[in-house]
Amino acid sequence: MVADVFNVGIVGAGTIGQVHARALRSVPNARLVAVAEPRHEAGQELATANDAKWYESFVDMLAHPG
Repeated sequence: MVADVFNVGIVGAGTIGQVHARALRSVPNARLVAVAEPRHEAGQELATANDAKWYESFVDMLAHPG
């Protein structure tokens, strides 16, 4: 049986957002797909490091599920 994979989005690319992203790497059926962060450099850096998409706001992120 194949386990469902859950797409996860993180709001915030600060210290706690980075901790959450790192923790998600150890969850076999979770995949970080989006990072919402208004600071372009920080958001893009965390998203790129995790093969995720960066959004400037969580509203934009939630408007693009999947």
